[in-house]
Amino acid sequence: MVLRAFVSQAFITFFPILYAREGYSLISIGVVTSLFTLAGAFSGLAAGSLADRLRYRPIFILSHLLTAPALLLSLYLREAWIYPCSFLSGFFSMATLPLGSL
Repeated sequence: MVLRAFVSQAFITFFPILYAREGYSLISIGVVTSLFTLAGAFSGLAAGSLADRLRYRPIFILSHLLTAPALLLSLYLREAWIYPCSFLSGFFSMATLPLGSL
């Protein structure tokens, strides 16, 4: 859980720096960061609800397996793809947050 939190916080911190160096506008950078954070909040609700209905372990494992590809896509894809990739990255990387206390 500590490593997951470290990765999420590192991406929230360094996404703006990366995209500023790539030449994106401040509005685009703000949208990317907001999408990442809002997706994380939404995924916490979704994962918690699914863990109550199902078991938490499959959701926990699936979220961890999908986090790395989503984060890599958000690093390598550009232009309009940064928005959905940012959403997916935040969604999968923060989905395990409510499951860690089970």
